[in-house]
Amino acid sequence: MYCGSNSSPLIENLTLASNSAQTSGGGISCEDSSPSIIDCIIAFSGGGEGVYCQGSAVPTITHCCVFGNAGGDSLCGSYYDNIFVDPAFCDTTGGVFWLQDCSPCVGTGTGGDNIGAWDVGCGCGDPTGIHDTDAWIPTQMVLHAASPNPFSEDTALCFELLRDAGAVKVAICNLRGQLVSTLVDGLLAPGRRTVRWDGTDDRGAPVSSAVYFVRYEAQGRCSTRKLVVLR
Repeated sequence: MYCGSNSSPLIENLTLASNSAQTSGGGISCEDSSPSIIDCIIAFSGGGEGVYCQGSAVPTITHCCVFGNAGGDSLCGSYYDNIFVDPAFCDTTGGVFWLQDCSPCVGTGTGGDNIGAWDVGCGCGDPTGIHDTDAWIPTQMVLHAASPNPFSEDTALCFELLRDAGAVKVAICNLRGQLVSTLVDGLLAPGRRTVRWDGTDDRGAPVSSAVYFVRYEAQGRCSTRKLVVLR
């Protein structure tokens, strides 16, 4: 991310991971600018510093996690209440940047919020909780592709319970892991199930065009599938 001359953007709840720059600023490069960088994760740059300043740049950096950047994690400008430890993503190799529930970014942001763009998506050391796959409990549940996907009006979410899985929850979350709508929450008998989502939240209001996740939970394990709403 480049902040140009005389700019003062607010950069908040952002996750910048595994980026790189040919020269400086693998995360955020500031040139004669004064951005406010709050509750962000800037990690694992393959080239360049996490935050780079040149000219009269004076960024204000607070409650951020800066770690593992090839050019270094030193900050510039005005900074306080930041942490410099591994953010503990669920699965960096798989491109899954939700947080493990033991992440140091959980609850350490401004006002006790999480740091970064993504909320908790898996257990500590258990990246399988958020993969877009149905391999997590094949003896209990089989997931089928949503149809249609992308969709504008509604979509069918199909799954099969192969045996008694106890309490089952099917919910829609946004890209930050926040709950949008709960579709199923209770005991279900074995068998094939189809649940329809009409693209509204729990208040009945239509959601905006974006990428969402349908989250399936059973027996303490969970898996997600991507959904795309196009209005």
